[in-house]
Amino acid sequence: MDKGNDSSIRKENIWSYVIIFLFLFLALSPVIVSDNYLRQDDLKTGIWWGMSMPDEGYLYYNTVYQLVRPLCFFLFFIIDLLSINMHYAVYVRLMSIIVVAVSGILLYRWQLLFNPNRLLAMTFAIAVFTLPGIQLFAATANYFLILFGILLVLGGALCWYKAYVHEARSAKRRYYLIGCLLFFASLLDYPLSSMYVWSLLIMAYLNTLRIVDRLQAIKKRFFYVASAITLSMTMGYFIFIKLFHFIFKVNLSYGTPAVIDTTHLPLRFVAMINILILHAHQWLYEPVDPRTNYFPIVFILLSCAAAFARIHFLNGQRHFLIIARNIGVNLGVCFILFVLAYSPLLALPGISYTFRYTVATMPILLYLFFWSVNENSILYTVEHLFLTNLLKKFCAILFIGIMLFGMYHANMMTADGIVGPQTRDFEFIERELTEKFIPLIKQHKRIALHVIECDQSLGKSYIYEPHVPNNLEYGMRLCMFPNHLIGAINHSLMTLGYISNFHRANTVLTIGKETIVKDIPWGYMVFSTSDKVHYSEGNVSVITIDMRRVTPYKHLDFYKGL
Repeated sequence: MDKGNDSSIRKENIWSYVIIFLFLFLALSPVIVSDNYLRQDDLKTGIWWGMSMPDEGYLYYNTVYQLVRPLCFFLFFIIDLLSINMHYAVYVRLMSIIVVAVSGILLYRWQLLFNPNRLLAMTFAIAVFTLPGIQLFAATANYFLILFGILLVLGGALCWYKAYVHEARSAKRRYYLIGCLLFFASLLDYPLSSMYVWSLLIMAYLNTLRIVDRLQAIKKRFFYVASAITLSMTMGYFIFIKLFHFIFKVNLSYGTPAVIDTTHLPLRFVAMINILILHAHQWLYEPVDPRTNYFPIVFILLSCAAAFARIHFLNGQRHFLIIARNIGVNLGVCFILFVLAYSPLLALPGISYTFRYTVATMPILLYLFFWSVNENSILYTVEHLFLTNLLKKFCAILFIGIMLFGMYHANMMTADGIVGPQTRDFEFIERELTEKFIPLIKQHKRIALHVIECDQSLGKSYIYEPHVPNNLEYGMRLCMFPNHLIGAINHSLMTLGYISNFHRANTVLTIGKETIVKDIPWGYMVFSTSDKVHYSEGNVSVITIDMRRVTPYKHLDFYKGL
């Protein structure tokens, strides 16, 4: 009988893994449908190839020495090497989707350690990996390192739990060691990804509040053990950074070093209230000109308070003041975990509202919503079977609906907000080079390629339709910044069979409002916002690519062009 149950559970898990993998793959698939160059697919090596790591200059010094993230830079460098051929960046983005899907499966397994509700675990695991931050990471090859950091954290947390419940001391030491190594590797990669651990630990905390048996009490203690390990290793990492800076006499007077800035720290903690309110918007969050809508956070807090009240009542507490105090404590713990998930950014001057910085905070708020709705549907109807079944079905429909909305949102936002507009820019560049550059290069003429950038604010001549996302990274075009245009031009030329350097770094100059790229076999490039070129190197044939002539991208153009 037990074997039959085990077999049934294994089959359910396998089907859940398959569904999670396929759904997340479909949600993020637009980033691999097009094999064009996307913004920041490479940082520098793919443009000026033949470089070693120290040749990366400031990027190398800042990442390895100032920030002390050697794994981060190693991944930067490997991804850049893979992206030398533009089409290989697609494989990096494919790896990003696979990492997201595997992370979803591990998150599903993590939730089942503390709550046996498989539908809740599966729908949340899919929904949380369709949030805006994940969309942006999957759509950019060089953001692979952030997703890889989350995978390391999930692996580390699972090892800690394995060590915690294991009885053999040798196995305990082994799993704790592996878990700590994985977590420390995530810190050396991207510390904000490391803070995803607090999203995992809040699941352990919430699902062990109601003590139903001895095993649940044991699991409750795991939350404190894992929290202590996380805090100790995080503080140890910052001490390690200080020692590293001292030993290697690192220059911290410029750039963005890993230095804790305590200026106006109390005001930054106050700003966390605003971050809490805004991040509760989940998929509807808008970092640019954010409008405060209190409904999402108020609903989450009230729903959690109701669930906490009923849990403490079922735990045997009947006094109103004691229950109210415990609700306050529970909400306080949740807020502390939220602050800890954002804590690496509190060390920086100012508060940033970008999508990238929601990676560890939005999952906490989304899980509070899922968990509290599920708990309220169960705890308040245990004595009424019909109502219990009705609310269970309502929760199932709600969770599946949110999951499907997340999939649709991720698919549309990546297609219309990232891949579509940038693919249009890239295809325009390829056409212009084919028509203007190729005939002259075949005549062995020296060429000055003048590229006119588009208006960074998109301007009056390039207006998106209302259904096309246009918020920060969404709607951002290749032509807004010279370094993105340089990458697009060079990758276009490589697909046409021509290179733009001599196996080492090009010379890049900024003269006035012009960016000049020299040391090119066939001439040089000038990037500006003006119709005229002021820089000149003798007798050359001038070719102009005016990015202002690109026709505005329209809703669903990406899918219509497939």
